[in-house]
Amino acid sequence: MGIVPAQNRKPPNANGLSGSRSASRENSIWEISPDPRPQIPHPKSHTLALS
Repeated sequence: MGIVPAQNRKPPNANGLSGSRSASRENSIWEISPDPRPQIPHPKSHTLALS
């Protein structure tokens, strides 16, 4: 649990403070991004599902 440049292919600043977690699981990035911007990834998936 630390700074692993090998796994941190994406800048931790982009994901926020949880950049280290995103390195462990790329899927977690989507879970971290929705926090500051929950109306971007979700609405698209829902609108497509509803429509």
